[in-house]
Amino acid sequence: IIDIGCGDGYAMQKMIEMGYENVQGLTIHKEEWDECKAKELNVHLMNYNFSQMMDRFFHVVWMRQSLQFSFQPYYTMLELNRIMRINGWAYIEVPDTSNPGLPLATLDKDTYERLFRASGFEIIQSDSITLSSGDISEKHNFFALVKRKNFNLPPLPEEE
Repeated sequence: IIDIGCGDGYAMQKMIEMGYENVQGLTIHKEEWDECKAKELNVHLMNYNFSQMMDRFFHVVWMRQSLQFSFQPYYTMLELNRIMRINGWAYIEVPDTSNPGLPLATLDKDTYERLFRASGFEIIQSDSITLSSGDISEKHNFFALVKRKNFNLPPLPEEE
C-alpha cells in the first residue's frame, strides 16, 4: 500500500494497526517526512509526478486530498498506473468544485472520471460526501478504482 500525500502518516498508522504490511507513504514536504520518520513509518520524500517508485509494484494506492494539488492530473494518473499492478485498487478523494473558497477544487467529478478511464482505470464506485466540523462543511468526491490496463509514459527528453 502506498499513501500518496501521506501528511503526518495518520492513514499509514491506521492501516498498520489494521494489520496491513509494507505500508509506505510519499510526501513532498520535508516537515511531514520528518514527522513520519519520527514515528518509524516507511516514507519517501519525492514528488508524486516524478517518483522513483518501482514499476507495477503496489497493490493499493490511497490518495486522499492530494490529487487536486497536481498541476497535471492526467500525468499523475499515468504515473499511478505505472507504479500499480494490474487489478490493483486505488482510493482517491478530492474536494468538490461547489465548495466556496477552495481554489484548488477546479475539476468536477465528471472530469476526474474521464481522466481515470483515460489512464487505464475502471471506476468501481464514485460518490460524494459532506464533511462537517462545527459551522464548516465541505463536499468531497471519492472514487474507488481498479487498474485494468498498463500505460507507459513517453520518455522525457534528455537534457542537453
